[in-house]
Amino acid sequence: MSRSLTKPLPRGCLDLHQRKVYERGARLRPAIGKPSVAKEKAMSHVNTSRRGFLVKAAMLSAVPFIAPALVGQARAQELKPLPLDNPQAKALAYALDYKTVQHPAFKPDSNCANCQFFTAATGACTLFPGFSVPAEAWCSAWAKKAG
Repeated sequence: MSRSLTKPLPRGCLDLHQRKVYERGARLRPAIGKPSVAKEKAMSHVNTSRRGFLVKAAMLSAVPFIAPALVGQARAQELKPLPLDNPQAKALAYALDYKTVQHPAFKPDSNCANCQFFTAATGACTLFPGFSVPAEAWCSAWAKKAG
């Protein structure tokens, strides 16, 4: 391979392909040197010891036990009692005590406690979302709980 004497090769250019490109007059990329000082420091401080691994593994395995104590537990929002002036309650002839009901649709011993729409654990009724009703209440939509 012949090299033009008028063009000296740039410093650090050792690759045969780069020499050919340079001789044709194309611009060369800067030579790839050593990694930056920050990169060298970061790479030299990597802890690869067994002790370091075990410490990190122990800390990670403790996270599921410690996190709930730090975060707390999620709780359902408390339901407000259903007011008697609620439009839905008025439309269904809602009463707080089933013993005082004088409605044509009333059946003896029908109350929220034995209605399919009532959830005893929360006091919620699917007919009145966002409100709680007492187990002794009654409305005209009462339907006997299955079972």
